[in-house]
Amino acid sequence: MGAPFQDGGPITLTAGTRKRLSSSSIRFDWLIITALAANTGAIYVGSSLIATGRGKTMLPGDEWPVPISEGEQVDISEVWGDTDTTNDKVAWIGGWGRPPRV
Repeated sequence: MGAPFQDGGPITLTAGTRKRLSSSSIRFDWLIITALAANTGAIYVGSSLIATGRGKTMLPGDEWPVPISEGEQVDISEVWGDTDTTNDKVAWIGGWGRPPRV
């Protein structure tokens, strides 16, 4: 049996250009997205409609446990990112079952 989680990143973003956080369709019970501490600007995370200044704003070093309703899942390939500053990075970890304590 494999680990009850999977991770991805760091994913390099380009200012003003939305990017999927994964090209693979993987459904998770829980998902935590992290803006790397070395970033110099804000990143934005959301649906395919994401754009600079829209979505969940994350500053360098922020972690965001994505809210997922009980019994629901989120597909990481449907989560997108954008940034104010080219070459800022985002990473994620997602899993099944009970989420870790953050």
